[in-house]
Amino acid sequence: MSSDAHHPTRIPSKESLLYEIQERRREHNISELELGEEIGLSQSQVSKLLSGNRRLLYDEAHSLMMYLASRFSSIPKNVPVTTLMIPSEQIIWASNKDRVKDLADKMFEHRLQQVIVRSEEGYIGVVTLPTLLHGFLFPPENEPTETWIMRFKELTIDETGLLENIPEYSEDASLHEIFQVLMNENAVLLKKREKITGMITRRELLQLAL
Repeated sequence: MSSDAHHPTRIPSKESLLYEIQERRREHNISELELGEEIGLSQSQVSKLLSGNRRLLYDEAHSLMMYLASRFSSIPKNVPVTTLMIPSEQIIWASNKDRVKDLADKMFEHRLQQVIVRSEEGYIGVVTLPTLLHGFLFPPENEPTETWIMRFKELTIDETGLLENIPEYSEDASLHEIFQVLMNENAVLLKKREKITGMITRRELLQLAL
């Protein structure tokens, strides 16, 4: 299945990012000078950036949000992400050639909200429970639901368009960074020297509160 069939990773708009940065800055009384020191900009450049009069680079927005999150979040700062990681050998996965019926059975048996999908080349994406249910319940135009369900469950994952992208991060990433990603994603793959070593989902992050 081509990557064009994947659902795109959700990225907030420039306006949403600027609003969030401004709100957190005012809430905690952080100066523009202090923010500038985090991303190598002067106070006047930060002022222009926050007012929308200067282009906002993705790396700048990421650095600012991570700084604000790490400074004021209750997430532990010194806990390695690997302590919450599901090791790669324990990841329950499906093949891109598996039938939808087999995928649904695997989700039901293991009570999963998502299943990682692999091809012969490696991990290629994730299928989430809401996406799977949507596939069952919304047939193509002019096809009755009853016949669609029977046909849909016999399709392979490759044939369905169910795959969504799954972000990959280094094991060295901070919990704050992973937390920010999991606000919009269901799971994150972790890697070391380009080899996938494990996965973190929203469920693992919840363990921090227990």
